[in-house]
Amino acid sequence: MYTLIFLSQAQKDAKKLASSGLKSKTLELIEIIKFNPLQYPPDYQFLKGDMQGLISRRINKQH
Repeated sequence: MYTLIFLSQAQKDAKKLASSGLKSKTLELIEIIKFNPLQYPPDYQFLKGDMQGLISRRINKQH
């Protein structure tokens, strides 16, 4: 299992996800990412600069 790190913006966006009815889908995707961070979907990107070696994931209605 991998460690997920949520940046401050993601923590703020969690409230928006809950109010838009995406909380259950988000939690489902987080579980997938915990065990296989490179699984598609959702899309991912490798970060650069100070955060090199980390992966960013975007969660929206499409996923």
